Amino acid sequence: MTAQSMKGVGIAMLAVAISGVAAAFSISRAVSPPAITPAARTTIKASGGCNGCGSGEGESVIAAAAGLSGDAAVRMAQMENEIASRARATLEDAEFLHECAHGTDDVFVQRWAIALASDRLATNRCEENARAMMERVIIDALYHDNWRVRRTGLATSEECGLVAREDVAARIREMRDDERPEVAARASYVRLPGDPPLSSEQK
Repeated sequence: MTAQSMKGVGIAMLAVAISGVAAAFSISRAVSPPAITPAARTTIKASGGCNGCGSGEGESVIAAAAGLSGDAAVRMAQMENEIASRARATLEDAEFLHECAHGTDDVFVQRWAIALASDRLATNRCEENARAMMERVIIDALYHDNWRVRRTGLATSEECGLVAREDVAARIREMRDDERPEVAARASYVRLPGDPPLSSEQK
């Protein structure tokens, strides 16, 4: 995959994370990225990057475009430059994504990690011993205190097929009465096993 294609994947994931509509299958498609102004491309180095070497290694285009800095930028760089570029995600990758989604308080990083875990599951690009932890990234999002993270969990659980699990389906049914109307509405759109078929007006 070319550098331009990788940036395209990154921009697609950026749109997913911002909008909250985690279309995991779209994440893996390379799209032409929009122009990013020089000011937005401020160099952000991940830990271990060569500071000032000018190679661009360790930078996160997405973190720069989103205006992230510090720990959030470092996490984004690892997700964008390492995990997203691997043919198959490892257990260590899955554990890192879970920590980003549930051990930080930056909603941008949280949603990005959940979307990336969904993509690895939907496209079967994780090692078998990493699958359970990847699933936990998304399932735990359904119970998150932040309603935006819960809504991301809803979208991603549908996109990667976790709604077929009885425990996930049961949780989503509960979320149709979520205290946040945005979450309750999104949960009502998720088609679960046993749901009545949509009428022609609802389709």
